[in-house]
Amino acid sequence: MTDDPAAPANSKGVVLGTVSSLPLRGESSGPGSWARAGEWALLFLGCALVFAYRWHLDDAFIYFRTVDNWVDFGHGPVFNEGEWVEGYTSPLWLLLLAGLRSTTTWSYWTITQLVGIACWSATWLLLVRARRAADKGAQLTSPNFALALVAGHYAVASYFTSGTESPLVLVAASAFVLFTYQRESLTARVLVGLSPLVRPELLLALAISIGVDRVRSGRWSRTVIAIAASTGSAWLLFRVWAYADLFPNTFHLKDEAHLEWGIAYLRDAFGPYGGYVVAFCVAWLAALGPRHLAAPRWSLFALFALLAAYVVRVGGDGRHFRYLLFPYVVLTGATLGFAPRWLGTPRASSAATLVAGAIIACLWPHQLDRHPLLDGVEEKRIGVVRDAQFHRAIPELRADAPAPDSALDADVVGVTGWCHEAWASPRARWIHKDGLTEPIIAHSDAAPFRPAHFESTLVIAEHIARIRATYGGRGAFQRAVEAKDAAPWVAANLDALEALDARTYNEHRFVENLALALGRVPTVHLEAPATTDSIAPR
Repeated sequence: MTDDPAAPANSKGVVLGTVSSLPLRGESSGPGSWARAGEWALLFLGCALVFAYRWHLDDAFIYFRTVDNWVDFGHGPVFNEGEWVEGYTSPLWLLLLAGLRSTTTWSYWTITQLVGIACWSATWLLLVRARRAADKGAQLTSPNFALALVAGHYAVASYFTSGTESPLVLVAASAFVLFTYQRESLTARVLVGLSPLVRPELLLALAISIGVDRVRSGRWSRTVIAIAASTGSAWLLFRVWAYADLFPNTFHLKDEAHLEWGIAYLRDAFGPYGGYVVAFCVAWLAALGPRHLAAPRWSLFALFALLAAYVVRVGGDGRHFRYLLFPYVVLTGATLGFAPRWLGTPRASSAATLVAGAIIACLWPHQLDRHPLLDGVEEKRIGVVRDAQFHRAIPELRADAPAPDSALDADVVGVTGWCHEAWASPRARWIHKDGLTEPIIAHSDAAPFRPAHFESTLVIAEHIARIRATYGGRGAFQRAVEAKDAAPWVAANLDALEALDARTYNEHRFVENLALALGRVPTVHLEAPATTDSIAPR
């Protein structure tokens, strides 16, 4: 008999025990069986690699400057004082950084390393729990290939300390894996519900998982829906009140179709690490593996395919593997529960887990000329994609030092392609020439030469900076046109520029901001000005 009220009954009315209550083949129920030796070894391997590959992506300094303006200077979560633009992608990452900066004296370099180790540990924990849930569902003892494929992976380990939201993305992906195998896990349900605050496109992953779970279980996951609805609605209301927009500025910048780049990005990310082999094995296991695990495997494979298709559509990213972190971890989760007879004991499964992790740890991307742990490693761009090593080799991006006092006056408006330069000059206003924090460029029809990187917008950014510095904030473009002191593209796009300025310099009146957010902003049509080489390549 069982105390589980949901346990099925047979034809004689005898309650049948649930599958999860039965002992696993070859595995004891003692405390030592909670995580196997190979899994513990991968925990420490992952910690070592996260620390060894630590770095800061230049984009992270958008978060750092925004947090400084909010926590240290009291200007609110903005990149430039008085300019209400949501130039960051992850509200949850911003809130985490703001909380740590306001309650500790730690530098960002210290924070990102500590949070990186903590998020790797959380990822490890979630994947161990997912392996145990898969084992119970199939009545076996299996290697944790999902953990192995993540723990030793160079690119995955790198992004735990990038300074952007990537460590939260990896935790969220592991939570989706656990939720798929063990929907009753409260930890998984909470993290899955919070995932749209990690990155906006994870709302798609959330919708897919909730729908599939409804079909599989016959019930809606009310906890997930309640958390997602409450936190998402709260942030949407704040976004409208603060930024007069429904989406972050980065969404407007990157929501374009570049299929050729996207396909090349997928090949660049999956080729060096055997990703195609993993995808084939998952499809094979889902079709021919144990029936107990067919549904969760197909669910995870579908989630991977749809999220990877989104990444391909937007052209991927300028940084190796970053946009495929979530799809990759979800894909590896579908390997759980794979246990040939010769791996059917805890000892054999543990050894296989460790060996697989060690093999993955020996691989590196095409952008590097040797393994990243070796001295003298050099990086080069492949197609439109660079590796983390490009920024890792720049001392200013990883030095443990506070932001210096600006040498510029507070009323100076500068142009930059480097977020670190803007962070290091906190008193100046900055126009980012790639549009990461500048809505005019983000809403323009400028053509990037690689994802979210432009050559032709530097001159445009200089025009914007000069007008902002000369004619002030809201209405600056109108005043410049009236003074006949504006380039032709300004006069041609005046209505769109004024509409964007109304959002940027809004007065936080909710009804007025809601109307602005729901209103359509025309595309800013730019002429093709002469390019310049005054900003170093990124």
